[in-house]
Amino acid sequence: MNNWKLWIGMLAALLLAFGVGRWTVSTGPTQGSDSEASQQAEGSEKPQQYTCPMHPDVRSDDPNGTCPICGMDLVPVKSGPSSTSSDSDAPSLHLSDRAKKIAKVRTTFAKRQRLTRQIDSYGRVEVAEEAETDLTSWVRGRIEHLDIRTTGQRIRRGQRIARLYSPKLESVQKELLQARRTADRIESKDESTARQRSAQAAVEAAKARLRVLGMQPRQIESIIESGEARDVVNVYASTSGTVKMRHALEGEWVDVGDSIASLHGLDTVWVQLELYERDLKFVEEGTPVTITVPSRPDVEIEGRIDFIDPTVDPANGTADARVVASNADGTLPPGTDVRGNIKAVIQGDPDPLSVPETAVLWTGPRSVVYQYDRSMDPPSFVPIEVELGPKAGDRYVIRQGLSEGDEVAVRGAFQLDAELQIRGKASMMTGLPPSQQVLEPVDVPEGGEKFEPPVSPDRIPEGAWYCPMGDVHWAQPTEGEGECPVCGMNLKQRGQMEEGHEHH
Repeated sequence: MNNWKLWIGMLAALLLAFGVGRWTVSTGPTQGSDSEASQQAEGSEKPQQYTCPMHPDVRSDDPNGTCPICGMDLVPVKSGPSSTSSDSDAPSLHLSDRAKKIAKVRTTFAKRQRLTRQIDSYGRVEVAEEAETDLTSWVRGRIEHLDIRTTGQRIRRGQRIARLYSPKLESVQKELLQARRTADRIESKDESTARQRSAQAAVEAAKARLRVLGMQPRQIESIIESGEARDVVNVYASTSGTVKMRHALEGEWVDVGDSIASLHGLDTVWVQLELYERDLKFVEEGTPVTITVPSRPDVEIEGRIDFIDPTVDPANGTADARVVASNADGTLPPGTDVRGNIKAVIQGDPDPLSVPETAVLWTGPRSVVYQYDRSMDPPSFVPIEVELGPKAGDRYVIRQGLSEGDEVAVRGAFQLDAELQIRGKASMMTGLPPSQQVLEPVDVPEGGEKFEPPVSPDRIPEGAWYCPMGDVHWAQPTEGEGECPVCGMNLKQRGQMEEGHEHH
């Protein structure tokens, strides 16, 4: 009994498979069949056939049928020559409006526009070399008291740093007080205007001498108000910072210009960002940067690149880019780790040509877009190999392969490529015919060649040695010393090493 059930199940499966095959694959009637003879005799046409836009081998007479492979609605089979004929060297694919809607294919145009590339980098806050300063004595004297006790001590602008005994300062203070008393007496007696002006000039001259000797205006006014000269005066810091080194001790005599202490000025600091070599070509002095501090999410400082180190560190392939940042509130102490977001404009005259990143299919060195060519009959999608430039946000710069205004698929490109693969046509995976290729090899002369701007690795001739740091900026015909003379990276041979073979 069980054997009968097994045989019946196998027979049913065979009949089902035979029926599906007859429905999905159109083989046509055999030569000389009654059906064909009848149609020829009656002069009638073959019934309308329907096919799947993604699986053209599927055939059916049912206009409401769906593809048994992918479930898509079937579309009418058009008679006449097809743009996807296997005899054509250039692969192309025509989809009806309904098929494009079902496959969710969308198109847009390649256009020229201003592009901004965001470069994320890391760095550290450093003391600005130009902000290092000495707190010096403006007059000869003896340090009676020193407020600076240790290195690393934080000093604020206007803070007292020492008390200084100076006979010179005391003498000039007495001259000021005498000039002030003389001026008051002349003014009280209502003497001539000339004498009053002369007396006042003597007062101002004495004030100026005290300022030259380092006294602050408020100290000078205090002396005038009290009417007493002081042999010990306060010395104040002219800038903020941290003490780098003490140069004097209490009880020591200092002369004019002698340093009491040296400070790291922190009102302004340097942020040193590390930029990889591949990003250097997008950055220049004046490029805007946003500085953030991972440990303090509330800190965000806007700045600009002030200086770019002309040398690249061969150890990590980076160069320092300096940002001068204000630190009046002390939010960026030296040694702080920071992040920098650089907004680099991709230069070009005219503006660079670009397409959305979703339009680009790439595998290894090959990049392909599907151009919708309305000049074909019927209009069809044609795969075009392109040379990509840098990525800017959600767009890719196109260096070769497209022109401004070309229409490309930005959605559904992968489905288009998969369909060409199913049909056995050239595609992204199998490589395109010469008519769709745009990457021409560059010349690599004896002695090597530096490429400015860098070129795609695909354009390096087979067997040549090149620097594998992104786009190629150096190539040479032989291995030589095996290092890039521009950045010091180890060279790579085009072809052999890329296929996984080691060089011996």
